[in-house]
Amino acid sequence: MYLLLLIPYQSAINELIELEVGTIMVQGNLPLGCLSYYLTYFRSSDTEEYDSWGCLIWLNKFVEYHNELLQIKLNHIRELHPHATIIYGDLYNAALPFFLSPRKFGFTKGALIACCGTGGLPYNINTSVMCAYPPTFAFDHPFLYVNWDGYHLTEAAYRLITKGLMEGRYTIPPINTSCVSTVVSAEHSKL
Repeated sequence: MYLLLLIPYQSAINELIELEVGTIMVQGNLPLGCLSYYLTYFRSSDTEEYDSWGCLIWLNKFVEYHNELLQIKLNHIRELHPHATIIYGDLYNAALPFFLSPRKFGFTKGALIACCGTGGLPYNINTSVMCAYPPTFAFDHPFLYVNWDGYHLTEAAYRLITKGLMEGRYTIPPINTSCVSTVVSAEHSKL
């Protein structure tokens, strides 16, 4: 049953390869057990369900399992299409340090509370009202938060994730950073 969830990945990748796209990055999932929407939706009084940082253990284990299966599927696709470069973007491990040590990355308002929400404790989330709809509001200085709306991270968090991906620290195979710097330099020269 679970493997059926990976079929859309394979179909989309095969379609891109047929269109002669040479390099494709497929991203794994973030540590969903640390996102405030899921922490609110699956809230439990059982402290054993949470790790020492306040994230849901079972949900993060599920995401790890999904990401492992996705990488197996990507390896299979690589074997079928050796002429295509298929890169796995490890969002889970790129984002996890923000939840373990948010202050180290400048997220002084913490990692688990959403910047945009309804003000409900402890995560500023009401699962029946999405950000941007009344009565939600955004705190000042969103760059001090990891979580944006409980589903997504803030721009500041995504900027750090992107940097880690582009430097090859969170990609399989690692991105060739000399190619990235050439592309980035070319883009900046157009400005």
